[in-house]
Amino acid sequence: HFARRLELLPDRYATVERALTDRDFETFGAAMEAEASELHMIAMTSTPAIYYWQPATLEILEAVRHLRRDGVPAYATMDAGANVHVIAQAADEPAVAERLGELPGVEGLIRDRVGDGPRIFDEHLF
Repeated sequence: HFARRLELLPDRYATVERALTDRDFETFGAAMEAEASELHMIAMTSTPAIYYWQPATLEILEAVRHLRRDGVPAYATMDAGANVHVIAQAADEPAVAERLGELPGVEGLIRDRVGDGPRIFDEHLF
């Protein structure tokens, strides 16, 4: 799938750039979710194939799709493993956490938020 992904990147980059400029969360989320799936497709179609996803991974991805169908704009991305990160706007975070917390395959939730931004410290670790 790697060759096909390279063909898709220029359009995806333009879509993400436009979505960020326009503050279009839904377009950004859809592009981000597609990107995450394609990165895992590369692993799955490599030789030897690498399968990070577990049954609970698919359960969460399906729950995120159902949230969107029900009017909650939430989008999933995954790291190099079975961990799913669900991105939603702050107002929708309680509904997302409630739905995902109901899933039997979810072992725990980490509810993260946007921070205050970068700060300069005069103290150093060393």
